[in-house]
Amino acid sequence: MATNFNSSMRARLILTFLLILNIAGAVPGKSYNRDRDQEKTTAASGELKASDPAFTEYRGVRIGMAATEVRQKLGKPKVKDKSQDLFVFSESESAQIFYDAQEKVYAISIDFTGRNNGAPTAREILNEDVAAKADGSMYRMKQYSNAGYWVSYNRTSSDPPQVTITMQKTP
Repeated sequence: MATNFNSSMRARLILTFLLILNIAGAVPGKSYNRDRDQEKTTAASGELKASDPAFTEYRGVRIGMAATEVRQKLGKPKVKDKSQDLFVFSESESAQIFYDAQEKVYAISIDFTGRNNGAPTAREILNEDVAAKADGSMYRMKQYSNAGYWVSYNRTSSDPPQVTITMQKTP
C-alpha cells in the first residue's frame, strides 16, 4: 500500500514539476537520473528536435555548475580535488566531475559496470539509436554547438559490457 502511495505521489510531483518547467519556458532536453520513475523533460511539443541535446544533466549536475553546488547535489565525493571529484553511487555506477580553473564543471563522465547495471540506452542519451559493431561495442559522439557541449556514448564489447557516458563543454 505504501509503495502505491509513494509511486502515485511521486508521479503527481513530477507532473507538477514538468508543468512548472513548461510554463517557465525550460530548455528542451532530458536528464538522466537513476530513478527510472522520474520523467524526462522535453519540449512543449513532447519531441526533441535533432539539434536539441537529449542529455542535459546527470543527477542534477550540469556543465558550468560550481563545485560546491555539485557536492551539495551529489554528497561527499570518494575522492575530492580542485580539478575533479569521483563519486561512487553503487558497485555498478560511478561518476567523475571535472572542474576548470574557476571550479566550474566542464566535463562529466559516468561509468556503468557489471550485469544489470541500469545504464541508459544510447537512444536515451543521444536521442537516436546506435548500431552495435560486430563485437557488440558501440560508440557515438554528438556535438551540440548551440548548447556549448558534446555528448558521447560508449559501450565496450566485454562481457558484461561497460557503458561510459561523457559530456564536455566545447571551447
